[in-house]
Amino acid sequence: TPNDNLDIILSHSYDRTYNGVANIERSLFPDDFVITTPFDPFYDNAYYQTGLRVSYELAPGWTIESETTYRDGESDALLNAFGALAMTHNQTTSIQQELKLAFDQGDFDGVLGLLYYDDDTETDNIVDDRVMIPPLFFDAVLTAVSTNGAKAENYAVFGEVEIDIDHRIEGL
Repeated sequence: TPNDNLDIILSHSYDRTYNGVANIERSLFPDDFVITTPFDPFYDNAYYQTGLRVSYELAPGWTIESETTYRDGESDALLNAFGALAMTHNQTTSIQQELKLAFDQGDFDGVLGLLYYDDDTETDNIVDDRVMIPPLFFDAVLTAVSTNGAKAENYAVFGEVEIDIDHRIEGL
């Protein structure tokens, strides 16, 4: 900390959950997956988060604070959905910025602030289903592919003020 009035905190975290490799074999046909038994669902999730908090005491009892958080993550899953092979990939990126003024003036304290949040998510889904087509009696693989995106952007103004009137009431 450069001086007693300034606090700076930088944080970073990494979180990963992983359950191993699913039991899948490729067949002789390039686009055909064969699921061996037993089939265990597979998932692999990894998220990074970095934050910066800067707090500065403007005067006794008056503090301004800025907090910025960036998060980036990916998740992959492979499931056996009633005999069909379902694969999904999810990518998420978000940023949050908060700016607030806090004050503590004895009987009168509170906080006023602004918040901005932006989140972008994209999900890719692939479902391969193996079916028997009569009367030809051969297997076919039906594939469905979808990509979905979502964006959330939020703004907020917030505040709280507290007035201590206990000692004034006791004096009555």
